[in-house]
Amino acid sequence: MTTPPDPFTAFTNDVDAAIRHATSHQPRSLQQRPGPSDLGCPCDRKLGYQLAKVPRVHWPTAWYSYLGVAGHAQLASDLARVQIPPGFGLTGPRFLVEQKNLVGQLAGDDIDGTSDLYDRLTGRVLDWKFVGNKSLKRYRVHGPPPQYKSQIHIYGKGWWMRGLPITDVVIAFLPRTQDLSARWYWHEPYDEQVALDAFTRAEEVNEVVQVLGREALPLLSTTAAWCESCPYFLPGSTDPRIGCPGDFSLPTPPSPILATASP
Repeated sequence: MTTPPDPFTAFTNDVDAAIRHATSHQPRSLQQRPGPSDLGCPCDRKLGYQLAKVPRVHWPTAWYSYLGVAGHAQLASDLARVQIPPGFGLTGPRFLVEQKNLVGQLAGDDIDGTSDLYDRLTGRVLDWKFVGNKSLKRYRVHGPPPQYKSQIHIYGKGWWMRGLPITDVVIAFLPRTQDLSARWYWHEPYDEQVALDAFTRAEEVNEVVQVLGREALPLLSTTAAWCESCPYFLPGSTDPRIGCPGDFSLPTPPSPILATASP
């Protein structure tokens, strides 16, 4: 027979449970339709699950993502108040923040995404990333992972589709455990082809899913890309049509869309 917890432990358990539920049920986490971040994910199988509309089987406590959502909201509130100074030929807010834009079509459906920031003065599109020390050091040396690059160029495409000029795309890596001075900005010229390539790859995955249905899922290649936070991660699964056992190989995306099932 289990001994019930003391009153204070019971209280903290209740608070923890509420936080865990909140972190795992954020609107972005519950979204089924692929968005810009999903289109750049190197794991074809994860994208296949979304396109096949497979119910999620994993509800991780996305604490860091939860903090990131709060940080995004505060930055949006603060930067939305910045005005364009006199002498630039424009008036009003300098930054357009947290705006939802159409970015393209996939499987006949419109795909949109919420872009963190667009600078009206410079034509730059920026995405915030709140990261730990190890990730920050790795990105400084090796640059952002392909998923992040695809995502920011897709956001750029969304602003371009609204008729706004785009010069550069920027990813601001903000430290979770250091002072702001440790932040790092990565940037490169906007390239529509990067966004188009992401959509082309997604359409290829969708074609396979449309032909084979869930039978396509064991055939789709997997890549070690934050498996523990994937809503389709099912440790020990022997049926990838329901949930994925994960791929913990080296984080190098496989080249073919179709591959042998993961061991």
